[in-house]
Amino acid sequence: MRLLHLLAALPISSLPTEDFPEEVRRLAAVYEAGKGRSEERVAEGRCEEAGRALIEVVPEKERTPAHNLVLGNLLSTIDPGLSRRFHRLAFEAKPEEPLVLVEWALELHRGGSHAEAEALYRQYIDGRGEGHPRFHALRADCLLRLGRIEEGLEAWEGSNPRRYRKEIEEGLSWIHGGPSPWIRRCSLLGGIRGGKTDRLEPLVLLDLAWGAEGGDPHSKEVLLAHDLALAKGILGAESRRFRLLDLLARSPEQGPEIRPAGGRPVVLERWPPEEEAEGSSRGSLSREELEVQLRSLRVLGPEPTLPESSATARALLELVVDLDLATPERLLLDFEVPLRERAEGGSGDVEALRLLAGLYERSGNPRLAEVDRFGWEMHRDPRSAANVLSRRAETLRSEDPLLERALREFPEEPRILSIAVDCARREGRPLRDLLVRQVLARFRQPGSWPDLRGAVAALEAEVGRSPGAAATRPR
Repeated sequence: MRLLHLLAALPISSLPTEDFPEEVRRLAAVYEAGKGRSEERVAEGRCEEAGRALIEVVPEKERTPAHNLVLGNLLSTIDPGLSRRFHRLAFEAKPEEPLVLVEWALELHRGGSHAEAEALYRQYIDGRGEGHPRFHALRADCLLRLGRIEEGLEAWEGSNPRRYRKEIEEGLSWIHGGPSPWIRRCSLLGGIRGGKTDRLEPLVLLDLAWGAEGGDPHSKEVLLAHDLALAKGILGAESRRFRLLDLLARSPEQGPEIRPAGGRPVVLERWPPEEEAEGSSRGSLSREELEVQLRSLRVLGPEPTLPESSATARALLELVVDLDLATPERLLLDFEVPLRERAEGGSGDVEALRLLAGLYERSGNPRLAEVDRFGWEMHRDPRSAANVLSRRAETLRSEDPLLERALREFPEEPRILSIAVDCARREGRPLRDLLVRQVLARFRQPGSWPDLRGAVAALEAEVGRSPGAAATRPR
């Protein structure tokens, strides 16, 4: 919950006389108590209605700048446009309040106004004498995008990345994390209400990956039960599509979920509140039980049939390989032809393409090169483009048209930039601009922490700056 991060970063000794942060805390509790109707709407996939319900908790004539700040934070995961509007209102009324100015800095940063955002981050850090590592790192992102490299590296060191990895990753995700899972959920459910039943599978798969996708893990089971019931009602309890989704929901766990990054998570203890949502019998299956079910549903066995949904097929078949229920080679014998037909037919099926590429990669099949070329050409897939270039990495030159095209089409793809840096280094070409781009690309994908730290170190070495020089400690 971003609001509480900011409140925690502000020392009591620096609170203004009117105690704005205390008003914000109090109002957060008011909205928390009145959020029920809004929460139901967002869980139903009606984000616009949810936003209106939240705004109506307190009438407009009674709202203060603190109300607007709280609303801006609460709306951030369901309606970024409305969130920005309320943050703007708060900033116009209280531009010197640390909690307000830093929220507006985040809005400006997301909108690409890097100079204005950097100035506000600096005001927040310096004006009160108190900062937090995430804001030093966000300021570094702005400074590097503005071409102020030395200052950017100093700000990065000021974030103390050796100690505050989690906080820095979280802050970067607020800017570069993309739409929240709630917004994606609303989009999928809106399509389903409009008759697009092919969105049922992506909806359930989003539920299954809820924590890893940035949603609060406590909401996962409630949403999954509701969405399986929805799929059951639309597809029918005996349909293969529903039974495969139900099987995925009861399959052995895929791995730990991670805590959400950015915004305020919506947490549902039960929804709808008056009744249990009907879904599958949610008992988890053992590996052996899963295999029996997969054979019964003709995913495995003597006459296997590819699931109708490529998203379901990818999730199931990757699980099959992970659990050693079948080898990639066996699955290619069974499904290579239909997967290629889906990937290459019509406008192309990207899930089929990624499943096929994954099976080729796991089996060491040389046809992966062909699929990567196709994935780049037809699907504009950056991973495919990086794979194509990596096969020629040792002999590739900076002026190669293929590399130049990849840099134009995917200007902040880390692997492509890494290949470009290696080419320039071999040829003795200037590296600084490419290294800056490489750092910024890693800021967009901070989960690969060693690569991010390595990119920064390479830039520091290029500009002749010792790591940790002139670093400031986050206070």
